Amino acid sequence: MTPIQVVAAIIINDQQEILITQRPLHKSQGGLWEFPGGKIEKGESKEMALVREIKEELNVTIKVEDFVHSCEHDYGSVAIELFAYFSKIINGKIHLEEHIDMKWVSIDTLERYDLAPADIPIAEKIKDFFQTKLEIK
Repeated sequence: MTPIQVVAAIIINDQQEILITQRPLHKSQGGLWEFPGGKIEKGESKEMALVREIKEELNVTIKVEDFVHSCEHDYGSVAIELFAYFSKIINGKIHLEEHIDMKWVSIDTLERYDLAPADIPIAEKIKDFFQTKLEIK
């Protein structure tokens, strides 16, 4: 099974909190938390797809910054290859168009949330990144 390519935004605010969103209950992985994003459409770069998806889902414009990590996960009915990027909101106020909830969480509390399986390795990479950043200071 060829995995579907998916992108996720690791959106960080000025308080160094990360945005997570909760999937609708009627969808696959319903009720689980994730980093917002979605499928890459034909002809789109990963960055273009991420900007489009975040505009559609959260009604904000983002600037895609550094690549974080990619991983594959097989959900049984579908396999995905997830590419995550640090991103910043550059215009707009978040309005949930797709998700049922959102939270700004610190890197230390991220693991308390029931993340979708494909998002767990991304969360671990983010934690490593923040830990390394703290050690450098």
